Amino acid sequence: MKTARLMLRLTVCSLFTCTSLVSPLAYGAARFLPLGYLDEADDFSFGEGISADGETIAGESSSKAYRWTETEGMVYLGDVPGGGNVGTVKGISGDGNVIFGSMTGGEFQWTQAAGYQVLFPGTNVSLSGIAYDGSAYSYDPDTDISADGTITVGREVHLLGVEAYRDSPNGFGGTTRQWLGDLPGGEYGSIPLAVSANGEVVVGQSSTTADNMGTTIDISRPFYWTEERGIIALESWSQGSASDVSDSGLVVIGGGTPAIGMDWETFRWTPATGMVSIRELLLDEGIDIASMGWTEMFVSGVSANGRIIVGTGAKPNSIREALLIELPVPGDFDEDGDSDGTDFLKWQRGESYDPLSTADLDDWEANWNFFSPTAGASTNAISATIPEPSSIALLLAAYICSLRWRCQTWAAM
Repeated sequence: MKTARLMLRLTVCSLFTCTSLVSPLAYGAARFLPLGYLDEADDFSFGEGISADGETIAGESSSKAYRWTETEGMVYLGDVPGGGNVGTVKGISGDGNVIFGSMTGGEFQWTQAAGYQVLFPGTNVSLSGIAYDGSAYSYDPDTDISADGTITVGREVHLLGVEAYRDSPNGFGGTTRQWLGDLPGGEYGSIPLAVSANGEVVVGQSSTTADNMGTTIDISRPFYWTEERGIIALESWSQGSASDVSDSGLVVIGGGTPAIGMDWETFRWTPATGMVSIRELLLDEGIDIASMGWTEMFVSGVSANGRIIVGTGAKPNSIREALLIELPVPGDFDEDGDSDGTDFLKWQRGESYDPLSTADLDDWEANWNFFSPTAGASTNAISATIPEPSSIALLLAAYICSLRWRCQTWAAM
């Protein structure tokens, strides 16, 4: 099987000259877009939530809620009923039509048709997750909910400590609770901060330990959980937490410190790259945010395909401003949020990065291997087991061979 896998890669590489005759399609451009403020007098704005397609962002600007689109910019959601201010905008539905958060009087939801509606007045509810169409919510500060509203993740205190859980339908009108565990070392504890749209991937932070110049210290690391793998650490930075995950689980965003004692940075994780500073990713795309005066960033949400990130940036005067960041996802050449056979064929046909490179194929393969059913459990999400070729890979090899024959035929004509 190892020989077959090697032959597959050699066959792909042997077609490089032939496939390069196809005009490459440029991969989506990177962007760093400050979103501004509702009013010139506002002294801060925050980006808090993003729709699945990445086209709508919700947040607050000096305690006034807004909805942003590229065509309209920031649009004020209107005055809060009965006076008072919006405390925090906490998110937006996947379809972009429902915004929720807290305000004077309790938790709210907002729609264009109905405006503000106070939810659960007089109760101690704190919404933090919303279904794709706004039909269901999760009700505690550290919870999230799947796109269809059937799977909820949260945390609960028990004898061992604080532990993340996942509640899913049991088929009899109730739910089954799965305890997600925690990372080895340190005080027992895990907190889920986001769940993928299908409810299969949970990310957050868990306590563990690290070596600091010969001394063991307690830290928190981002975790990545699936039913097959259990809880694993996203290990390459010394510490941090994961704040959101794309629909397929291919992209995780969050923040932390690359090494103990270093300043806070935001990161993006993919199986192909591990945890990389978003600042560095932008710089690789020719966008130097330091030269623009931005000193730090915080990220809160990512689009379904993992390309578009919403967050907040700061300048030396500490003024905060909502931001949109767009970055290509390694190995996802068709920008649909995964690395599958279609992406492989786009690379093979020359429809990916310009110029084409074997490094792009390496990115695709790293993603493919991570999500392979045969990858199995791993204690490190960056060093998951590399599987042998699956049936789809062999089918791709056969397809490539047929293309090679066609290339040779065309060359002979």
